[in-house]
Amino acid sequence: LVSKYDNALPFYRIEKIWDRIGIDFTRATMARWTILTAEQLRPLINIMIDDLMMQGYFQCDETHVNVLKLNGKRFESKSYIWTRYSPVVPIVIYEFHPTRSSDVPRAYLEDYCGFM
Repeated sequence: LVSKYDNALPFYRIEKIWDRIGIDFTRATMARWTILTAEQLRPLINIMIDDLMMQGYFQCDETHVNVLKLNGKRFESKSYIWTRYSPVVPIVIYEFHPTRSSDVPRAYLEDYCGFM
């Protein structure tokens, strides 16, 4: 995960690195491990989201990304990473959504009392 997210290496490059030393970790295996890790971290992420939403102020932005093989969407179509950041308590939350719809921030601002 450090190689993927901190060093920005795609799984196909990580796969080649492991292959050079004789270890067979496929991209599919690494992707599955990443999903399983995220599922195990969900309680911690929920706590972070709760802490961020208790702040009187946070920042929000969306950035477009292309996702390979997203259900029914062409590669050229845009999907979005929505980011919430609290400068008061150093918390950053990244969430993937296939659209830029205003429904996305509405869902997490529903009970929020503060400034964004």
